[in-house]
Amino acid sequence: MRVFDFPIDPARTRVTYTFRTIESNVARVGPERHRTKSGPVRTWELAFRQGWDVANRLWRFYTERRGAWEAFLFRDPHTGEQHVARFADDEMSRTVFWRRYHEGRIRIIEVLQDANNVTRV
Repeated sequence: MRVFDFPIDPARTRVTYTFRTIESNVARVGPERHRTKSGPVRTWELAFRQGWDVANRLWRFYTERRGAWEAFLFRDPHTGEQHVARFADDEMSRTVFWRRYHEGRIRIIEVLQDANNVTRV
């Protein structure tokens, strides 16, 4: 499995935790019950401003993963923990400034694995 090894600015990184909660009282009869289906699932939003070489390497990494299709290893810039993750979106854009540096945002979502190493999101 490939490793996401690009320079990340922790000050420009946003982390979101998402829980999938199921509400059992759909008919509104009796007490309302909730249970967690999964979670928390982490999503990282990374802002990057890189030179030509690093930006093109990042672009190739994204296209080799076929967007959100293939998972990779990602190290959280805040905690240093390594996670199995994938790109959250099937599109990526970047802005080029005077052919000197590229700027953009990407979202990465954690991929959960159960006890049998079956991947689920």
